[in-house]
Amino acid sequence: MTDRHCILVVEDEPLVAEVVVDALSDAYRTVTVDAAAEALEQIRLGGIDLVLLDYLLPGGGSSQVLASADAAGVPVVVMSGDAERQSELSAGNHPFVAKPFRIEDLISAVNAAVGRGS
Repeated sequence: MTDRHCILVVEDEPLVAEVVVDALSDAYRTVTVDAAAEALEQIRLGGIDLVLLDYLLPGGGSSQVLASADAAGVPVVVMSGDAERQSELSAGNHPFVAKPFRIEDLISAVNAAVGRGS
């Protein structure tokens, strides 16, 4: 059993998901899903300490993932490469990481969201 925080990575692009998991694997356990329905199920099952959410998933559902995580008290860091949505999303209650991102920025946002500082 490990005491490392568990990060749910919700990302439909396999290469991006791989980079994120590699960046976080030294400090965190990760669970990776590529659709909102799978993310909702993982949140329902519990054991998730943070959701790292690609806001533009095929088929939508990101707003449902946000609402479900909020209701469960699970912090969310939102990622998006949609320039038109960046200002809208970064103005919300969830930390925001713009794609493409620097690994250091991603790790900093995750650390801050789980209370590890920078």
